[in-house]
Amino acid sequence: MLETVLKIGKAFRESPTGLKHHRYVKQCPQDTDKRKILRLSLPVNEDFRFDFNGIKEITDENIIRDMLFYPTFKTSDADGLVKYIFGDIYYSLSKGAEGGYYRLEDKTNKQKAYQVSSFFRGCEDFKSLNKMYEEQPSRRGQKESFSIAPFRREFEKNIMFIERLFKYHCGILEYLEFKNTGEATTFLELLTDEKELRRLTAKRVFSTIKQGRGAKKTFKNILDIEEPQWSLIESKEELIKKLIDYSTGDLFLHFDFNGKHWYEFANEFNIINAKMLEDFAERANTTDGYILKKYLYKTLSSPEKDIQFPSFSAQARYRSKLFKNMDEILDLIYAIDYSKTALLKIAHTDIKIVVLPRGKNLTATHYGRFIQRTSSLQNEQEQETIIGQENIEDTQEQLFAPLLENVAEDIIQFDLIFSKKGGQTAPDVDMVELSGVEKSHLREIKQRISKIKRTLYDKRQNEINAVLKPFSITWSFLNIFGDSTSDMKKYQSHLYKVLPQIYTGTYYSDAILLPALIEKTEANIRADKPDFKLLKYDFYFLTTIQNTILEGGNLMKIKESQSYRIGLLLGELAEQFAAWRDNCPIKSFEKSYVGTLSRRITTLEDLIRFKRFIEEKLVIHEKNFKSVKDISYELAQAIKNISGRYDKNECAFGFFESYFAPVS
Repeated sequence: MLETVLKIGKAFRESPTGLKHHRYVKQCPQDTDKRKILRLSLPVNEDFRFDFNGIKEITDENIIRDMLFYPTFKTSDADGLVKYIFGDIYYSLSKGAEGGYYRLEDKTNKQKAYQVSSFFRGCEDFKSLNKMYEEQPSRRGQKESFSIAPFRREFEKNIMFIERLFKYHCGILEYLEFKNTGEATTFLELLTDEKELRRLTAKRVFSTIKQGRGAKKTFKNILDIEEPQWSLIESKEELIKKLIDYSTGDLFLHFDFNGKHWYEFANEFNIINAKMLEDFAERANTTDGYILKKYLYKTLSSPEKDIQFPSFSAQARYRSKLFKNMDEILDLIYAIDYSKTALLKIAHTDIKIVVLPRGKNLTATHYGRFIQRTSSLQNEQEQETIIGQENIEDTQEQLFAPLLENVAEDIIQFDLIFSKKGGQTAPDVDMVELSGVEKSHLREIKQRISKIKRTLYDKRQNEINAVLKPFSITWSFLNIFGDSTSDMKKYQSHLYKVLPQIYTGTYYSDAILLPALIEKTEANIRADKPDFKLLKYDFYFLTTIQNTILEGGNLMKIKESQSYRIGLLLGELAEQFAAWRDNCPIKSFEKSYVGTLSRRITTLEDLIRFKRFIEEKLVIHEKNFKSVKDISYELAQAIKNISGRYDKNECAFGFFESYFAPVS
């Protein structure tokens, strides 16, 4: 599995567009209906001086989509210090809460490291970078300077102006719109005038609130005034401050090095990578190569998170994975995000299925196209939409389509990872891994299941006489195992067990499928919504797709059992009291007795007592005519002649089959 991840990472690292896959480099976010990002380009001259009067808004969609990236420098995966070294910056504010990857100074913070801004938090790491640059063998005798050094000197010199761009970016947006009228000052003069920046920011926030819903309530909460006038606010600093503290927005600051982007400084970018790798890994003591000294990937041992290797000694860490060189660890960094991207998300569950393609000479294009052309089953509504768009006789199975439809011929195998989605702070948890699943084998399984779907769909259509949607594996399991709780524990737990078996063609039997069907049927009867006629076809489908060598499959095995036969006859007797009969003499029979059937036929002795109870009721209500007597006699003989083990679930299944049989 890890070798597949490293191959993917190498392909991304060596590709022209691979930067978007770097674990610690992020693309500039795209605009949404609810969020518009202000993107500014700040020219940096050849001597690294910043030209603030040359700041322009970036509006070219090609540049925004393909060329704007910002670094998220970290010395461990859990590093939350948000240190800035070099490169473009994405900064956001939401009612005073900072986001993106830059933090302004906060003198009120109890932790000293967090009192200064991100620029100063990165000073020590920059010193290490500069030292690494000076110690490069290729540097001997060269006078070329380390570009990050003069850039940071200029940044520090102008840090007040730069951080004002972040703090007052709502005001900057207001200024840019106002500037179009030709009445504004230069950009540098604006950044020098903090009072004007504060006024513009407050005005922008004021206008935004006034145009939105619930303006009176919002103003009341912020200013304690329901309908304030701007003329009143702009003369009162305390009101201006309250509006500024409520500001919300996003700014992406791009440093334009005469048309060159920060990541195009190849030597500098390589040294930044080398610094991160140095913090993540170290040379192994006992053998040639490198091992991780901090957590980076889930299946590797590290001193920080030794979850997969309890009591694993630090000296033996190389046994989990010994990297040949630092480039291999860099490959891992490029592949981590891809290796966590789910190809499928199962409706009503926390189940994510990650699929990693395998093949010969696969490129970044192969991997990128594979993940881009797929659809995820994210929720019931989306699933319903997908199925509803299909032809009613279509046998498409969404568990297989993303792995097989429009997949390059060069992809011949897959690694599958079944994960449980984590929370806001908790990571995903891998439950099951499958390695080297053949695409050709998956295609055979899909074709077999499609044939079964088609046959059962026709049978169901003829019996129920209604237009129904095609069968779906997950939907059929949900119908039988699902309940009214939000976490669907029983359903999820069963899918973790059977989905890997279905993908590998080893779904031979399912011991809890029939008991779950009986339990669900009884619960629905007690809730006055009996739907066995539909549920039984979900059971037929899931039983028939099992890869048994038995002729007729496991379903035929059940239907040929003595317990099932006894249940059929018992259901025929009880059918005289079915709720759908106009002349049903016992209206409560179905809910009280059929809805608790399995408890009344637990043992053969219990079944005999229940049989006698039904027969007594038949006599009392004058339903004991000849055909009923014949069924009663046949049932008595079947019970008398039973050999081997009696199965209450098979008996209940037979009971429901005859009790809810179509009316001829």
